[in-house]
Amino acid sequence: MDESLKKYVRSFVPGRMRIRHPGLVGISKADQQGIIEYISSIEGVTGVSMNPVVGSLLLTWDAARITAADIENYAQFFAGMIPEQAPAAKPAPRKEIAKAKAELKKTGIAVADKVAAVVVPGVKAGKKARRMAHNRIMLTALCTCVCGLCVRNTVHAVFGWSFAALLGYHIYQHRKVL
Repeated sequence: MDESLKKYVRSFVPGRMRIRHPGLVGISKADQQGIIEYISSIEGVTGVSMNPVVGSLLLTWDAARITAADIENYAQFFAGMIPEQAPAAKPAPRKEIAKAKAELKKTGIAVADKVAAVVVPGVKAGKKARRMAHNRIMLTALCTCVCGLCVRNTVHAVFGWSFAALLGYHIYQHRKVL
């Protein structure tokens, strides 16, 4: 087999060959189906499967009907059709991602400050007020959850889940200390 093609062959035994080619990475379903149908139409080919995530093509054939030289000729023919490298999607610039992250954090802090002003009106320090508000809301959810057992299971479930979510967030915030 040609040296330029050997680097893409991952395994080869009579009747079975696996090829991994960067040009097969991320191809569309329509292209994938077209390739499979075209290769399957070759007389003696018993199976074709593709994995576009890794760019893998598995080919099985009847070794009594198709020789290794025939497979090499088919591979030479198909190699000319496949681009060397699939076009990669352009990643989002890091500056845009960092800017969006900072904006989201700023918005979250602003909302938490508004809630803290209502729950803890006497405390003006931002971080301390947010922490105290979070703890008080968590305590309220726990008490309402326990009292909800006497009233309705729905009340108990709603406040129980809200308490569990707040507790999970609290533990996440203090993961280095715990």
